[in-house]
Amino acid sequence: MKRSLLIIAIILIAISTAWAQDRYNADIQYFDESQTAYYTQCPRTIAAGTYTLLGTSFDPLYPVSLLNGIYVYMYTSAGSPSGVKIEVYATDVNGLPTGLFPLASLTKAYSEITWNAWNYFDFSTLNLSFDAGEKFFVAYSIPNGVPGTTWAGPLLNLAATPAHSYRYFTTGTTGWQPYAGEWYFAANVEYDAPFYDVAASSIWFTGDIFLSPGTSVNYEADVENVGDQAVSNVPVTIEISTITYTREIVYTNTQIVPTIGIGEEVHVTGFPAFEYTNPGEYIVTLRTGLGTDMNNLNDSMTLEQQIVTFPTVLTYDDGTADGAWAPNTAGNYFANKFESPVGPLAVTSLQYYIWNDTWPAPGTTTMGIAVFDDDGLDGDGNPGAPGTQLYYADVTCTRGAWNTYDISGSGVLVPDGSFFVAWKALDAYPNCPGMAVDNNAPWTAWKASWQSDGAVWYAQYPEYQMDWMMRAGVDYVEFWTPEDLTINYSGNDILLDWMDVPAANFYEIYHGTAPDAITNRIGTDVNVSNYTHINALSQERGFYKVTASTEEMARSNQIREIENQTARRRIGTSLPTAPVLQAE
Repeated sequence: MKRSLLIIAIILIAISTAWAQDRYNADIQYFDESQTAYYTQCPRTIAAGTYTLLGTSFDPLYPVSLLNGIYVYMYTSAGSPSGVKIEVYATDVNGLPTGLFPLASLTKAYSEITWNAWNYFDFSTLNLSFDAGEKFFVAYSIPNGVPGTTWAGPLLNLAATPAHSYRYFTTGTTGWQPYAGEWYFAANVEYDAPFYDVAASSIWFTGDIFLSPGTSVNYEADVENVGDQAVSNVPVTIEISTITYTREIVYTNTQIVPTIGIGEEVHVTGFPAFEYTNPGEYIVTLRTGLGTDMNNLNDSMTLEQQIVTFPTVLTYDDGTADGAWAPNTAGNYFANKFESPVGPLAVTSLQYYIWNDTWPAPGTTTMGIAVFDDDGLDGDGNPGAPGTQLYYADVTCTRGAWNTYDISGSGVLVPDGSFFVAWKALDAYPNCPGMAVDNNAPWTAWKASWQSDGAVWYAQYPEYQMDWMMRAGVDYVEFWTPEDLTINYSGNDILLDWMDVPAANFYEIYHGTAPDAITNRIGTDVNVSNYTHINALSQERGFYKVTASTEEMARSNQIREIENQTARRRIGTSLPTAPVLQAE
């Protein structure tokens, strides 16, 4: 009798332990958020035949306790209103659908779909689970689709070789065929403990978003163990590629972190500096590479770098408007902060993309535009906020279009290259235009997006995954010549003295043998308004020029941090990252 009671007690303890076991929410995805996304049509007729379905084969490393649902990024549609069906299939040994019927199926009507956004298909009540290594297949189709007439376009990211994604052809070579890309499908699942997950937390970098050709940048990284197991020998990679159709990789380096304890964040160094030689846009990607990682949605994060020459247009957006904001109070401002790699700058034009006339309703076509210096204080007393107003005008705008305003004749000069472009609501919502935003990664709201109630400025929350669609046309003012340059001598030394230039951080001194050939730089980083040219009188006769440089030069050696705002959040509480969009 006692023995039987003991066995029952042990069984009850075991059951109680199982009930108390931790369960973790995560996403399985195969698309790479650092790569440009392209939208496609489904169904579609192409040279190889006609395909009517798209699909991704998911291969979980560990037992999936519950398939909560499927995220799909749907970009656009055409033809008559088209719904979207998502089916989940069991698979054969090759990971392709098997059986006549799916395990589960959900359809969203056209009215239920949010275009150019993530859409969630909730399978959580169907109790689908899978063993470790047991694949499942997600198929995407348009119930009333007609190739070229009625279709809906999801996104894909092009990959070098076929891996997990397929297209189903009804003509040509029929059946499921591998595709050299990955669809923007993410499976939201629940795992039981143990849970392995190393997240990319932060990218540290010297300089700023905008850099000059020839600039070398040092990168460092933070990674965090957000799982419940200590891990070892974790690869951490920094990769730099061009933001072009071909996505040329120009730099990659991997450091191995020996151990990361539970809940520990590790700062990773040792990445060689990279010199940007060619103008253009680049994307820096931080990746963690734990082989047993169970949540790859937080394995990477990105940073944009733009190598610019002048004149140029400074911009953070990708040109596609994904949404818009409108304040509830008249007189509120939105603003972008721009920090040029050089100064002084002349601001020659301001550009704003205004949302179309569908929102706000009724809206209006009047707004305010402005340029501010960065010499102000924010609401907490921190420097670097909008301060001195350098330009302001009330203007009219065209809704649903870019609006460019030429201010080249206004004499807007920024000594250190750091300034704000601002937009002002003259009336409260809904009687104002909508200031458009770009929601596609990489974002710069963590450092560049600001707001004001008309009295106090504050930086927007870094969690905002967006960029204001405000741009600035700028040109480099080659140099400022200090006034009252005087030349004296003492023995064989030439003594130069000049009037100090406000906002100058240092001066550069040039020497030449003719008035039109003063090109030999003999002094740099001079931080006082005088200079001695040693033993100059023993040389040929000379001519001198002094130019003033600004504090932006000194910023290039500071190290900055961009944090991954989703790295520490359970993925089930937020949508996957929005992609960078291009047309296929």
